[in-house]
Amino acid sequence: YPWNNFLLQDLVPALYGGDQNGIVYLLDSSNTDNGTAISAFITSKRWNPFVGDGQRARFGYMDIYYEVNADVTLTFDFYINNSDASVLQKTLTLDGPNSDNDYAWKRVQINMQGEFLRVVISSSDDGQFVISGLILWAQPAGRLVPGGFA
Repeated sequence: YPWNNFLLQDLVPALYGGDQNGIVYLLDSSNTDNGTAISAFITSKRWNPFVGDGQRARFGYMDIYYEVNADVTLTFDFYINNSDASVLQKTLTLDGPNSDNDYAWKRVQINMQGEFLRVVISSSDDGQFVISGLILWAQPAGRLVPGGFA
């Protein structure tokens, strides 16, 4: 754990959560769930920086800035419009250009256009990772709906 972790603070209250069956769980007590690795599953909102102008978007690529940890592999699934099926999947290892770097970035080519883009980031291992930023590169790609917005 990092030195300023919630769990290491003196007199910290316990964090509890429940499920739909009425079972209460103690949360954030370790990196595992009863010995099983906890994998990440992060879902973005639907992105379109031009929706206010009534425009679709052409999504070129995404830059991912992260803390180097070569033991971690993340999967990025890209969903266009309101689709439930991933139209693009990229797997990235969070390694760096050399062993001296604490932070690095990688570029994922998307090359799609549509009304919206949604990204799901997942990991299959229990390695800790930090994503410092995502920069989505996009440009307008025509009217969103016939006639645009009123």
